[in-house]
Amino acid sequence: MSRKTLKMGVGGVLLSCALALPAWAEEAPAPRMLYLQVRADVATDGHVVATVDDKLPPALRGAIEKQVGGWRFNPPKKDGVAVTATTWVRVAACLVPDGDNMRLSVGYVTNGPLQPDSVVFAPSVPPNSLMREGIDTTLQVSYAVQPNGRGKLESVAFEDSVPERFRPWFEHSMKQWASGQKFQPERIDGEAVTTHMRTPVRMDLVGTNTSRRELKRREEVERQTQRLSEQLNPACLAAAQPYLANTAVALDSPVSFVGDTSGG
Repeated sequence: MSRKTLKMGVGGVLLSCALALPAWAEEAPAPRMLYLQVRADVATDGHVVATVDDKLPPALRGAIEKQVGGWRFNPPKKDGVAVTATTWVRVAACLVPDGDNMRLSVGYVTNGPLQPDSVVFAPSVPPNSLMREGIDTTLQVSYAVQPNGRGKLESVAFEDSVPERFRPWFEHSMKQWASGQKFQPERIDGEAVTTHMRTPVRMDLVGTNTSRRELKRREEVERQTQRLSEQLNPACLAAAQPYLANTAVALDSPVSFVGDTSGG
């Protein structure tokens, strides 16, 4: 199997192979992106056993597990001796038509605790002054994933556009957001450990003093974006960029990605 390496953002690696997949995939006329969290059980020599969600078709699941299984990680150490670990690898998988087959590319993004697919939380009602003014900002939220799987807020980094008087409300909301998540923590030698994380969180509060014309313009932009997303078939790498820009990052995972050293 021939392989090639491409860059995907910071620290991203893209590996390719040809794959015969079921009809649902063969009929796809354009590249399709999948974003997955793959369990990686890391041995003391850095080899991994990869496990993909069994909801995927067996052929696709097996191909992704094979590629991730060819990656290597630096295992953690206890008293200077390498020990086993468990982490979850975020990957971007792309399927591209290639004759009668599909070409599969699997890209490493980051690794850390298993994160929930979605989080529903109900922040407190914003102050009236905040709702009148309206704010569209991205917060850099730092938190700890504790051994019990719960998130604990540590800090919130604000853009300069967020006035000081509104920041306590955002901090309180992000505390709710972090504590409302349920992770599967990383493990060292079978024991759950704390991992520190940072995630960009978009907060868009439309002010009540926003003109009807501006609201109409935003609605039209959203419609255009949706229309283009249905019509255009962007290349895999371009399609992955928004995901890469907004993914959570583990700041101190006990294992670190080395790369593909399988030589295949």
